[in-house]
Amino acid sequence: MDLLTIFNYENASLNEKNLFYIWMKQVHKHNDIGSSIYVLSEFEEPEFSTSLKVGYGFNYNWVKLNRSNGNKFSYLKPHNVDFKLYNLTNWERAYIFIDIDAFLFGDLSFLNEKSKDKPWIGIDHQIIPYHTDHMSPFLNSGVQIVSDVNFLNYNDILNKIGKYTNLLCPGADQSIIFTYFKEIDYDYTHKDIPLTWNSCAGYSSYDDKTGNFFTHPTCNKNKSNELISTKIKEGEKVFINHYWYDFKPWNINCLFFNKNKIF
Repeated sequence: MDLLTIFNYENASLNEKNLFYIWMKQVHKHNDIGSSIYVLSEFEEPEFSTSLKVGYGFNYNWVKLNRSNGNKFSYLKPHNVDFKLYNLTNWERAYIFIDIDAFLFGDLSFLNEKSKDKPWIGIDHQIIPYHTDHMSPFLNSGVQIVSDVNFLNYNDILNKIGKYTNLLCPGADQSIIFTYFKEIDYDYTHKDIPLTWNSCAGYSSYDDKTGNFFTHPTCNKNKSNELISTKIKEGEKVFINHYWYDFKPWNINCLFFNKNKIF
């Protein structure tokens, strides 16, 4: 299976460059199936990327792609709908997709093995206060395991859900995919792939001794420093630590990020 991510920062900040470097470092460490790695972008490969290949021996392909012409749902978030959804659903080989702000701590062989059970596998959000605690579980599209690239067709999706004015969950590409799967009555989850394969970084703690993250049910809410609790279990090993929404590593003073950044 190919391993894909997206990096669409034309003039990347130091934080974004460090995000890219650490993502690459982690996937090279855990790519035990020899996946070819592809970075999808609207922009030409930046100099810092080519320097990482030389300086750190990273082996990956930079692929410049275009957006779609747009559709009725583009307003949700044009990048996610017209670039991410469009290009992932047009990829021609089986793949694992991991967002650039999600660090891998588990071997890809596990996901590769589970991919044989279903054509398309995704992972729900955890129950996060003020974000996902107001509704039933729904998809987080930051991790996708796709063994059959014909299963999710861009035009078929739009035709099937075109009747909707409001989609069935928050988000952009993930709300489109989630609504489509509800329409066709497809369960995208896998019983052996827990939420810790797409775990919110705001509710995990880094253990410097083991070099791993573990789930932690409380965190300080950024804007008010109010201690917020979730129903996340304590102490489960995190296999993908996802810094989504406000939980970017520089916002939460992530020790792992601070120790590994090079820019």
